[in-house]
Amino acid sequence: MCKAELIAAVVEQCPKDIESKAQINRIVDAVFDTIADAVVSGDKVTITGFGTFELAERKARTVRAFGKDVEVPAKTVPKFTAGKAFKSAANQ
Repeated sequence: MCKAELIAAVVEQCPKDIESKAQINRIVDAVFDTIADAVVSGDKVTITGFGTFELAERKARTVRAFGKDVEVPAKTVPKFTAGKAFKSAANQ
């Protein structure tokens, strides 16, 4: 599902007073931007039943690529952990 398909699906589920795809697009963008801004600033964003977004630290490590050892530096990455309801829905 791409973003346009997500917006179309949300339009189908919204009350009739919010029918514009442009309105839904702005709402979806605002939700994604708010989650990203909060996580980047160090906050953990928990959406009950769906999951948790947070930052995770990856340690520096050595990997083998193209027959050579390559050093991969430590870095901070975004992490998503699915919530219980999401996991249950996925298992059915």
